[in-house]
Amino acid sequence: MTIHVLKGLNFRRFEAFHLECHPHFNVVIGPNGAGKTSLLEAIYVLSRGKSFRTTRRHRLWRHGADAFSLRAELSDPLGRRLKLKLDADAQGLNVRLQDEPIRVLSAISPLLPVQLLDPRETPLVAGSPRDRRRFLDWGLFHVEPRFHHHWQMYERALGQRNAALRAAASESVLIGWEKTMVTHGEVLDQMRRAYLTELMPLMDTYREKLACTASLECRYQPGWPRERSFTESIHSHRARDRLQGFCSIGPHRADIDIRIDGIAAAHHLSRGEEKRWTYAFLLAQIAYMKHKTDREPIVLIDDPVSELDEQHWARLSELLTSLPAQQFITLIDSRYVPRTADYGVFHVEQEPASRMV
Repeated sequence: MTIHVLKGLNFRRFEAFHLECHPHFNVVIGPNGAGKTSLLEAIYVLSRGKSFRTTRRHRLWRHGADAFSLRAELSDPLGRRLKLKLDADAQGLNVRLQDEPIRVLSAISPLLPVQLLDPRETPLVAGSPRDRRRFLDWGLFHVEPRFHHHWQMYERALGQRNAALRAAASESVLIGWEKTMVTHGEVLDQMRRAYLTELMPLMDTYREKLACTASLECRYQPGWPRERSFTESIHSHRARDRLQGFCSIGPHRADIDIRIDGIAAAHHLSRGEEKRWTYAFLLAQIAYMKHKTDREPIVLIDDPVSELDEQHWARLSELLTSLPAQQFITLIDSRYVPRTADYGVFHVEQEPASRMV
């Protein structure tokens, strides 16, 4: 999918913006605080119905306004033109594709897949287990058609079991929800293991291209003791879960143990090194999606130059310009624009974003 036109009203600091986008490479240039990241955020909101910067929707509309709207003109791989509209106010979101209402927000993401390349928002190496689960699940959502169903069913059963624990429900009620959790949780576990295994050769390729020369080991942790089955573990934890009021084990607590040169990665990487390793993971994920589905996401890259020296930025920019995906990248200085034959540039200062000739 490609964005041809992106428009917004009363979104963040912009009263209005209108971008005619390049099909491959788009650069947004401006000083810190001018609103560059907000343009990336607008694309992200169109794709997922939520922001990567805040969970409070009212913070997305311009000061003094009580709503915002976003519009995109898209084309699919067959060249068909589509119009996507999103309007948001205090009551909620109204999303329409070709003027037909979209009832379930998860239906937008396959249509307009977006990958955010920002280690601050996707801190895989030094972040939390939740960050690494989201990394795995985003990849699976876009390459494995069965994944979303099993994830939804597991999350629903988990929520119901937690509610039953807090209500001091009977053993039979808990066992009923545990069976559903196990049925779908074991499938999630198998999918995540297989995905990580298949991703690792690509990860090795990209870490070498980004001069991440140390050895890498990624061990998937399922969220329960490895020596026991999920069924055995959830049964044995039932009494403790009753005391705590929530389920303490399962795929919702899975993680990736990332070790570099045999040491937990979060403990010894500099910020620049952490950034390069995170980019390697994310670029590998994009390449895997292309390999499995012949599709690629729209890629959003926010301020990639910070904490990278010239040599490492040169390596990263070469990889970015070789990606077949449409990209939107923010920079504070035009001298960092990657050397590519053709691209679109937008300048952001105190006025709404406008195309630069």
